Amino acid sequence: MITKTTVFVLGAGASEPYGLPVGRALYQSVLDHCRVGNSGCIDILNTTPFTERHVTEFLGELKYFGLSSVDAFLEKQPSFLEIGKAAIAAMLIVKEDNDALWAVRDANWMMYLYGHMMADTIEQFADNKIAFITFNYDRSLEHFLSVSLSKTYHKTLRECAAVFDRIPVIHLHGRLGSLPWQNENVGRDYNPIIDQHAMNVCLREIKIVHEDIADRDKDFQLAKKFLAEAECVYLMGFGFGKKNVDRLGLAELFPKGNYLGTAYEASDLEMSRSRKLLGNRIGLYNCQSIQFLRNYASLE
Repeated sequence: MITKTTVFVLGAGASEPYGLPVGRALYQSVLDHCRVGNSGCIDILNTTPFTERHVTEFLGELKYFGLSSVDAFLEKQPSFLEIGKAAIAAMLIVKEDNDALWAVRDANWMMYLYGHMMADTIEQFADNKIAFITFNYDRSLEHFLSVSLSKTYHKTLRECAAVFDRIPVIHLHGRLGSLPWQNENVGRDYNPIIDQHAMNVCLREIKIVHEDIADRDKDFQLAKKFLAEAECVYLMGFGFGKKNVDRLGLAELFPKGNYLGTAYEASDLEMSRSRKLLGNRIGLYNCQSIQFLRNYASLE
């Protein structure tokens, strides 16, 4: 059980161990797989109003943008916003792999964390003082937790849903749709199938960083509330983008306990810049999420 009020802030690097393309990898996947005739393009053409001309124009501009970030491109080229969302969705939906989430291997930080959250009953499990704030579109965390809860405590997914009222997962940039137990009317299963329903849901729920969306402000305000009340704040797989740091007020945080994060494969200079961006209040470690949890996070 986790008894200290703990908040995890998750960036793209936290999803990478489960096969999700992040950053440069997502950018390259869009360029490689969404070309006319390739699988990503076929999925887009079959499920959205976009044509081969739209795809070709989008990729032509993206390829020579100069930065290997689809989000950054869409911020500068808003006319491609909707097809950009479609391309992101097409690359991520096909990576919804159940087996990857429960694979017993060294990099599975969700399984490791779940072990530290275990309790005798599901009601006691909900007493874990933990919340998750994620910048990721994928639903891997809530899918892993809900299914694991169902199997551990012999409950239906609907019965497990109540746990998430007390252990929230806040998607600041939207997600690849609600899971069926979250919304029976428009939810979509966790699977790699791309159809018109899946794409419609993703286009509606994905929120690119710069978009001015009213509901997003509510999510950020709730996230800031959890952060302000936390004893421990852990950033895992976070990219330290200034806009995200500023919107969450991460430079002004004064947790009562630990304020730590990962900076995997960052140079000493990059780590120094990230610490400075966060007001020199955070301890950063060049390691993956699983090593971070094992060696530095207080899971008690």
